[in-house]
Formats: sequence, C-alpha cells, structure tokens
Amino acid sequence: MRARLARAALLLPLVVACAEEVDPLDRDQLQDVARTQGDAVGRDFAGSYVVGGTRGECDCPSVDALEGTILAGTDLCAALGVSAPALVLEVFQEDGLLAFDLVGLLALFGGVNDDGTFTVAGLFDATTFLVPGDLLTRIEGRFVDHGIEATIVNRMVSESELGSVDCRATSTLKTPDVGP
Repeated sequence: MRARLARAALLLPLVVACAEEVDPLDRDQLQDVARTQGDAVGRDFAGSYVVGGTRGECDCPSVDALEGTILAGTDLCAALGVSAPALVLEVFQEDGLLAFDLVGLLALFGGVNDDGTFTVAGLFDATTFLVPGDLLTRIEGRFVDHGIEATIVNRMVSESELGSVDCRATSTLKTPDVGP
C-alpha cells in the first residue's frame, strides 16, 4: 500500500504540470494559429470592414513605473489597446485560410470556419514601433451580418539592460451599428 502511495505522490507533479494551461499569446501558440486552416469554403468573408475599437483590460505598468527604462514616458495601455471609432480592416480569404490587414500596420493570419468563427495571429518586431522587443497579437471572433465582432489581445515583451516588460492589453473590435 505504501509503495502505491509513494508512486502516486511521484506522479502527481507530472499530472499537474500536464494540466497547466497554455498561454494563448505564447509565440509557439501564435505560430500554430497563423498556420491553422478552418473549414470554410470560398471567399464569402473577404472584403473591407470598418470596425470600432474599445479598450478593455490592461495589465501593463503605468507610465510612472516605466521611468528609467527604455519605455519611459510610454503609456503601454494606450499603445496596445485599440480605441478608435473607425478602423479599416482588410480581410483576405481563400477557403479556410484568412489574412487580416489592420489599417496597414498589422498583418495577421489564421483560419476561418464555415460558421464565421475565426482566429488570427501575428508576431511583430516591436522595434518597428521604436520599442525593443516583440508585439504578439491574437484576434478571436466571428463574422456577423455585414460585420465583425472580435476580441484582440496584444502582448508586449521587451527586455533591455534598463529593464523588462511583459504585459497585455485586451480590446473589442466591432462593426458599428448603422441603424434601421
């Protein structure tokens, strides 16, 4: 009986480690998303969409907390969050493959299903935005009547001799209601 308990105690950490959640903004996860094809057929979801962005949660350090770092004076929540009444989103589709071009700044890739649900992702060199590090982006949502409803999560990972930052900001993207 003790031998069984001892073996069970040794296996418990392995079971717990296997049960840990995978970060949806992990680089490997995002690369997998970008390569994943959905089950949609055709090009029904391709086109230009106007979407509004509303900032949500953000766990980035405050501007004051970044003082003395390479990111000093940067409001990362404002930089990573999407807050705009109207952004142009170009959507390219070839069957279950999807590409998003968000206002000419971010290109994201992934899959779309026949029911209109999609997930796209992108990994970017943040030096493009004058910040050393990586910008990791994931958008999950669905196409609705003449529009899009989605959640975008941006993660900034920056390391330098002056400090490091690993934070994320969530926003919603939605095609504005046009009215009756």
